[in-house]
Formats: sequence, structure tokens, C-alpha cells
Amino acid sequence: MLIRKDRRCLAILLGLFAAASAEAQEPAPEILPPVIVTAPPPVSSSSEQLIPGKDFELRPEGRPADILRLIPGLIISQHQGGGKADQYLIRGFDADHGTDIALFVDGLPVNLRSHAHGQGYADLHFLIPETLKRVDATKGPYFPEYGDFDTAAAVNFVTKDFVEENVFEVAGGSFNTQRYLALLSPTRDSLKTLIAIEGYRNDGPFQNPNGYSRFNIFAKASAVLAEDMKLSLWASHYRADWHGSGQIPARAVREGMIDRFGSIDPSEGGNTQRTNLNADFSWKPRENHRLLVHAYVTYYALNLFNDFTFFLNNPDPTVGDEINQRDHRFLAGLDTQYDITTRPFGIDLTTTGVVLANATQRHRTSVTQDVNIVEQSYSPFVKLDMVPADKVRLITGARGDIFSYNVTQNVNTSGDDLNGKVTRARPNVKANLSLGPWAETEFFGNFGTGFHSNDARAVIANPRCRPRPATSLVCGPGSSLGPSCSPPTGF
Repeated sequence: MLIRKDRRCLAILLGLFAAASAEAQEPAPEILPPVIVTAPPPVSSSSEQLIPGKDFELRPEGRPADILRLIPGLIISQHQGGGKADQYLIRGFDADHGTDIALFVDGLPVNLRSHAHGQGYADLHFLIPETLKRVDATKGPYFPEYGDFDTAAAVNFVTKDFVEENVFEVAGGSFNTQRYLALLSPTRDSLKTLIAIEGYRNDGPFQNPNGYSRFNIFAKASAVLAEDMKLSLWASHYRADWHGSGQIPARAVREGMIDRFGSIDPSEGGNTQRTNLNADFSWKPRENHRLLVHAYVTYYALNLFNDFTFFLNNPDPTVGDEINQRDHRFLAGLDTQYDITTRPFGIDLTTTGVVLANATQRHRTSVTQDVNIVEQSYSPFVKLDMVPADKVRLITGARGDIFSYNVTQNVNTSGDDLNGKVTRARPNVKANLSLGPWAETEFFGNFGTGFHSNDARAVIANPRCRPRPATSLVCGPGSSLGPSCSPPTGF
């Protein structure tokens, strides 16, 4: 019995030793380094947001709207074939096609005043999402550097100087969706270059295909000319063509006249193009001083067909109510800014100084309105950024906006006199207070007056329509929008 017990104990000990040896030979579990998630803190408002490129690098893109949807509270919708400017809704504002949201690409304004389809029309489809480095979004009219259309928000898209690797991409999907993309950086050293080419097509789910096609090309060069001196130039060209099934009466679907993917007038749609040239120059002539100069030129054209009422105004089934809105324009601008950082009294301080016509099946039958518009604006502003005490920051400023409207009518059957010239000005004040953080909590107080300008035709036609812009006064999270004027013709 003792021998058997010894043998049993010996077997158990040998088993434990073998198990321990096997465990010792197994590789130790790999310890991964910690993942640190960082985000830049808001500087002057809790609704201020910077979206870096890493946030949308791995997301399906293809459209600028896919990037805009990353901004909390901003809702995007499209209601005609893909080629029309998107519909923007933010902070309780129905910003229409851009009336109450200011959009920029490297400071170049996207919104168009006195547009044939709507005030502040902002078609972003000339932007290739993969060329973006980051997106700066600010909600509320709290910032002196933004003026017209910054009623509810302002968004600035900042483009890349180059890409680390050249990219060629082909993608496809349902409804004959096709996308072709090329990103090239021939040079990445002292001279940085970027070339992007995009082709896109989509037919949509409708019985009458949208046939939406767009072509984009973007080219940028940036270089450091000397110490503390940088120059950046880019040019882009965009062209699109599409059909839109448009809105349909619910009763026509219920009665079986058309399918819910059908249309009453499948000739809606249009074509558009936009060519941009943008230049940025920055220079630090001495310590704590910085000069910024920004210039841009844009050529834009739109030929849009809409049929909102079908046969309400013209019951002739061979004619109908389709309208043709045409817009072609040249847009140019120059922005200069001079920053000075000083410490007065020991406090850190920074100072910053259209055609409307009737149509049938896209054939114009008569001209309702044909006007030439020359619209100019000047917007000087001053901005003060102070830190008067520890954990206290005050950013305040004021700007003046001067508008000049000069309208000459060629044809006008609406009954309004659209010949005239008007000049007006208005001030706007801004203030942002940041307190903390205390106990990992930061407090913000914001005040500002903002506006969107009015259509030049409405200003000339209606003496009660203020030539100066409509006013929005916003304090903290609440907002209210003052009156605005519509053009003398329906949209």
C-alpha cells in the first residue's frame, strides 16, 4: 500500500511539474498600449467644434453632405435629383439652401446672394470630401469674422496641402451608382501639391432615372516662400447635370395614376458649373504680428427647371407650369487681417483687424424676369481676445456691414420696377465669455447679433423691405429671427 501511495504521489507531482513547465513555455499575453482619445476644447462657445480629418477618413464619403452630417444638430436633405444645393436645417432654423448658414472653403464663400433660386444658395457639390484636412464649425452669430448668412451657424472647410500616398479608387452601388476618384501629390517637400479628380453618377430609385452626373477637378500648391511667409493657391472646376422627379401629389399615388417612385413632370432638373480660384498669403513681419491676405474669384452658372404647381396656372396639358431659373455670375473678393498679440496692463490681448422664365419640357416659352445685378459689400471688423485672469477668457468684437445694390431690369412682367440703386449699413456686436474649468466643468456665456442679407430685387421692388439685412439676436442657446424679404417672384 505504501508503494502504491508513493507511486500515486509521484505521478501527481510529475503531472503538476509538466503542467507548470507547459504554462511557462506559453508566450506571455501581449499588453497593448493605452488608446488615448483627444479633442480640442472649445475656445469661446460650447457649440464651437473642430472636426479633424481622422474623424471622417474611415467613413463612407462621396458627398460633402456626408461630412456636414458630422456636425451635431445639422440636418441635410436633398429634394431634386442630387444636383441641386442641399436643404439645411440647424438649431431650429430652416436654413433653406443656405439662407441662415454661412459656408466657406478655405475662406472662399459658398453662399450666393440674390440667387435665381433662393437667397444664400450654397451648392457644395464642387467640394471633394477626400481633399479635406478638417472642418471648423461654429453655431450662433458670436464671431466677428463671420457676417452675412451667419444667423444660425458658420462652417469653414479647410483643404489638405498634400496626401501621403497617391490614391486611385473605383466604387459602385445600387441604382447605377458609380464613383471614380484620383488623389495625387507630385511633390511633398518645400513645394506641396495636390491634384484631385472625381467623377460620379447616380440614377436614383425613380421610374425616370435622375441621370445625375458630376465632374470635379481640384489642384492646389502651397510653399514656404521665406521664414514665417507662406503662400497657397488652388483652383477647382465643377460641372453637373441631372433630372429630378420632383414632388408628387399623394392623391395621384392613391388613385393609381402614378407609382410612388413616378413623377408628373420628369423634365425637372438642370445643369450647373462653378470655377474657383483661391489664394492665401500669411506673413509674420515680426514677433507677435501676423498678416493674412485672402483673395478669390468665382465663375458660376445654373440652369434650373422646376414644376411646383403642374397645371394650376396654365391648365393646357401641352404647356403646364414649369419654370426656368437661370443664374450666371462672377464673384470676387479680398480679405485682409492683421493680428497683434500684446500684453497691456499685464493681460494677454490679441486684436484682429438673375433670369426667371416659363418653360415646357425644358424649352423656354416666355421670359418673366431678366435683370442685371451688381451687389457689393464691405465688412470691416475688430476682434479682441483677452485673458484678464486665470481661467477667465473674453473674446469680443464688432463689425460693420455695408451693402450696395444696383439693379437694372431687361425684361420684367411681374409689375414691379426693378431699376434702382440703394446703399445701407448696419453694425453687429459679439461677445464670448469662458470661465473655468473648475471641477472638470467649464462655463460659457455668448451674445451676438447676426443677419442674412436680402435679395437685391426685393430691396428695389419693395420700399418696405429694408436694404440692410434682417437681424438675428442670439443670447446663449435661444434664438430669434427677424423679418426678411422674398424676391418679387415665387420660388
